Formats: sequence, C-alpha cells, structure tokens
Amino acid sequence: MSRGLVAWLVIVAWVLVMGWNTRRELFRPEAERLALGAAMLPPGAAYYTLEAGDRPAGMVSLEIDTLPGRSGFRLLEQVTVRLPGLGSVGETETRTETWLGPGVTLDSLVRRSVRGTDTSMVRVRWHGDSLRWEGPSDTTVRRLARADALQTPMSWPLRFVAAGGGDAGETRRLTLLDPVSGDLREIDLRTLEVGARVFADSADTDPATGEWIVAGRDTVRAWRVTRSSPDDAGEADEMWIDEDGRYVEADLTGGLHMRRTAFELAFFRERR
Repeated sequence: MSRGLVAWLVIVAWVLVMGWNTRRELFRPEAERLALGAAMLPPGAAYYTLEAGDRPAGMVSLEIDTLPGRSGFRLLEQVTVRLPGLGSVGETETRTETWLGPGVTLDSLVRRSVRGTDTSMVRVRWHGDSLRWEGPSDTTVRRLARADALQTPMSWPLRFVAAGGGDAGETRRLTLLDPVSGDLREIDLRTLEVGARVFADSADTDPATGEWIVAGRDTVRAWRVTRSSPDDAGEADEMWIDEDGRYVEADLTGGLHMRRTAFELAFFRERR
C-alpha cells in the first residue's frame, strides 16, 4: 500500500471521528441536554419584595437544594402577601415544597396556605402516567402523555435555563400546573433579549436613622422573557430570569410585581 493511500485513509478516519464527536456534542438528545444543564444549576436562596404599584405588598423567599446523587431538586417557596386596606382578608401566607427530578421534571408538591383564619393544603403526586391533585375538598386525576413538560410557576425558570435559555425571538412551550386549582394550561415563553440586571444583594443599617439600606449590589446575566397562553389574546407577563434559574424581576397575577433584593430589605422592610 502506497504512502499516499495510507495518508488519505488516516485523513478520512480523522474526519469521520471528528464528525461523530461534533454530532455527539452539538446534537445531544433533549433529555441528555436537560440533565447536563440541570447538573450545572447551583443550590442557594433568593429573596424578593412584592409591590402593588409603588406600595409594599409582601415578601418571598425561594430556597433551592440539590438532592443526593444528582437525583433532582427540592424547592421551598414561602410567600407572604399583605394587601393594604383589606385587613386580615388581605393577608395570605403560603409554603410550597416541590420536588423535581434530575431533568427538572415535577415529581410531587405540597402547598399549605393560611388566609385570615382559613387554612388549606394541596398535594400533587404522580402515579405512573397519572397526575393526582388532592385539594381541600376534592381530588382530580389526569392522565398525561408527557410528564416531563409539566412545570410549576417556580420551577419553569430552572427548566428554561437547563435547556439553554434562548436567543432573542426564540419561543418555547410547556405545560404549567396551577397548584391552587390543579388546572393545567399551555404557555409560551418568548425570549426578548439577553442582558445584564442589577439587584441589591447585601444590606446594612444607616447609622443616622437605623433603617436598612443597600450595602452592595450584584450584576447578573439574565433573559427578558414574556409568558403568555396561546389560547389567550391578553397581555403577556414579563420577567427577567438569571443564569441560575432564579427570577430577578417578574410581573405576577393580580397586579403584583416581584423584585429580587437582600434578605433584610425583603423581610425587615415593614419595621422601617
């Protein structure tokens, strides 16, 4: 065999190996890409203020823990809403504990809420391909073909980031579960832009007044995303999601706005 033929065979083999590696890296199955992206999501806590117009209306804390052996995530969301002028009727406290699989898929959920003197609890669990929603007064069972597409209002940003976020103009669709009612609805997530956002990440007291003030700020890369229903022609909600799958800012149902801040500025705001 001539040296020229051997050289050509080596080049062809090299091109085939490089092509195979490129295809393996760039065209991974969606489940594998999600698992790799989810493995990069860090645990941690984030804190938010809730505002109704220019008035404070409550606070939110979100804790994200990774489960042993990269088997998934645990989300703990605690929300306090205090709408001014409504007394105890306008005060609601909720605690939602959510377990997600390694591909950021919903496994189960427990939500407890207190509104005035009324308390309620909701459980969501999977039984094979059936979703079981257990509310205060009834139980609903739904058979779903694609369990991996089901998300909650706090889990979908993690799924969005694990899937790579998106370029400006890109749209993703997923199924959102309303933990309160058990209703499912399709939503479209449209990426408008990718940019930098700044939020207060530490606080200190003002020596003169004793009030909590911003002591430091953090800058994060984030996606500006709109969330809308394909069956609803109404205005879309807008939010900023950072690279760790946390909200930076978000418009919520009922005219509330959520803004990330330092713990002290979120939870000690009323004492000022």
